[in-house]
Amino acid sequence: MIRLQQDSIVKYEFASLCAPEGLSHGVFGRQGGVSPAPWQSLNLSTSTGDSAEHVGENYRRVYAALGYTARDAVISRQVHGNRVAAVGRAECGTRLPDCDALMTNEPDVVLLQRHADCPPIFLFDPKRRAVGVAHAGWRGTLANIAGAMVRAFGDAYGSRPSDLIAAIGPGIGACCYHVGEDVQHAFASAHADAAEWLHANGDGKVYLDLAAANRALLQAAGVCMVESAGICTACNVADFYSARAEDRRNGCFGAAIALT
Repeated sequence: MIRLQQDSIVKYEFASLCAPEGLSHGVFGRQGGVSPAPWQSLNLSTSTGDSAEHVGENYRRVYAALGYTARDAVISRQVHGNRVAAVGRAECGTRLPDCDALMTNEPDVVLLQRHADCPPIFLFDPKRRAVGVAHAGWRGTLANIAGAMVRAFGDAYGSRPSDLIAAIGPGIGACCYHVGEDVQHAFASAHADAAEWLHANGDGKVYLDLAAANRALLQAAGVCMVESAGICTACNVADFYSARAEDRRNGCFGAAIALT
């Protein structure tokens, strides 16, 4: 990913999403906000104890870095499912309940999600001018939210999977994400290729590779171009929040995309 700094805000962009004109996107690191420890500092969630005042100011800074305000944004209240919602200007300034993926074909609608180990997935159709972002934790990956978003693009906008550009953002890596037998069995039952995403590292534990799983699911849905950040949030808590590495005393970083 490309690391950019604007004042104290650090934003990461994908090379594959920087080339097209009329597109703004970014994954925001944890620097440049006002939240105190342990949420230091650009935290976008109050769910683990940070104040609404701090989080509100952090949102303002994120939107300003994108060139927008809260009135231009749609936020999803994520529930680790695979529901995809099409939104537009009518939904700006709101939080959509029970939704783990957002998409739009309207300009100047900022789609924003919050993450702390679960990787974001960006989707862009340069031909039909549509964008989306998904929250892909293990439950969402198990339910194939990546494939659900590709299908939703086709249904709503007539997108062809081969035209889509996908990018998988920072998330907990296979180096750190050990999972129990229940998760292993769930993946083995739902996906024929699950054995390729579950790895034994020689310590008696089994580790899940969320990035590899979502890349495979996107490709199975017909997406040819998939870029991956290759950044483990648990290994990089100085730059990103990690629920696993910070024992759930963490904040959430933002992932946003908009047509301009």
